[in-house]
Amino acid sequence: MKKGAKKGHEMTRNDPTARNDMKSPPIPAKPPPATAKAASDVVQVAVPAPLRRLFDYRWTDAKPPIAGMRVKVPFGARNMIGVVVSNHPPQSQRALKAIGEVIDDDNIFGEPVLALLQWAADYYHHPSGEVLQTALPTKLRKGKPADAPPQSSSTPTPTPTSTSPSPSPDAPKLNPDQQAAVDAIAASAGGYASFLLHGVTGSGKTEVYLEAARQCI
Repeated sequence: MKKGAKKGHEMTRNDPTARNDMKSPPIPAKPPPATAKAASDVVQVAVPAPLRRLFDYRWTDAKPPIAGMRVKVPFGARNMIGVVVSNHPPQSQRALKAIGEVIDDDNIFGEPVLALLQWAADYYHHPSGEVLQTALPTKLRKGKPADAPPQSSSTPTPTPTSTSPSPSPDAPKLNPDQQAAVDAIAASAGGYASFLLHGVTGSGKTEVYLEAARQCI
């Protein structure tokens, strides 16, 4: 009986059908490391340094990060003005420095210009931080706030009335041929027309150009 029982046990263990019917316990999922930070808590910043790479910083501001924002970040022993490029860098477990100050509320370049500058940095193999800094005016490179766009006024701007131009006292007096040319050009104002002045050097074509331009302006 013992031998038969042992043999039956071996057949059950070696039988593939019997093995498939035996369900193995589920493997518990491995919990994420406690030190890992969410991608939204980290931003990649382009710093104006001769290095073709971006630098990770910890985002601590209340408003969400937006690509194209200027930020003040600790870099070595000093603070520098950088530009946020991405807010979804690879997760990292190493300790990161925090953003010192968020200067802008939105993309200061605009999406088309920012994309063009990033393309130029990649195409010409130049550090993106230096490319982005060069595209900024001097005041903005130093971290000064950008001027607010001018507010549109509800008061309509008066349209200047058309008046006949008065001749300048210093303007030379035109001869009959020059005056005829000016009158022909002035008659076509408001539309498109082409004119060709014939004359040798010193015949007075420049006076016709100036007088015609004065009447158009």
